[in-house]
Amino acid sequence: MLKILSIITFICLCLWLYLFVTSQAFLVSGKGPLRQEDHSADSLICTYFTGLGFIERNYWYAENDFMGKSACPRIIGFGE
Repeated sequence: MLKILSIITFICLCLWLYLFVTSQAFLVSGKGPLRQEDHSADSLICTYFTGLGFIERNYWYAENDFMGKSACPRIIGFGE
């Protein structure tokens, strides 16, 4: 049991280190498409885990991926 726990801990530590070193973030949750109050384009609200915390990104929603996103990207670079 202790060996399994140490393997799981090691894998989690490696994944966290990868996120931290590469400035990558992975998708935790996504909401949308949401209608804006001023009746402009719909939007997606995506929440990502960076290794140090959470960030939120907003994307224009487009059903066909033209001039927007149809779904939240699974992995993003946040250090750019």
